[in-house]
Amino acid sequence: MHSVEFGFHYSRKGLTFTPTLYYRYKYDAFSNIQTILNDTVVLETFVNLDTQKSTGLEAVLTGNILKNWKFNLTGNIFYTKIDASRLGFSSNKSAFSIYFALR
Repeated sequence: MHSVEFGFHYSRKGLTFTPTLYYRYKYDAFSNIQTILNDTVVLETFVNLDTQKSTGLEAVLTGNILKNWKFNLTGNIFYTKIDASRLGFSSNKSAFSIYFALR
């Protein structure tokens, strides 16, 4: 895997913000494949891929609401593209995803 990340860390008065922009290139990557065999059985296998590329922005915001109450907000927006020829497709497949969590 080759990976490049650019990040920034800001902290002031109990509030911390850390955004990170990244790019990842995986060679000899793998993916899991789920096949439904019947109503109660799902077969999960792993398939080797040639390459997988992903780029995105991850951000973490933490702080204090009150003296003993803390929060952590995490988000990740990314785009990924795989060589899907070993999965039976004739071209690359891609996806755009957004993930947020508040604790």
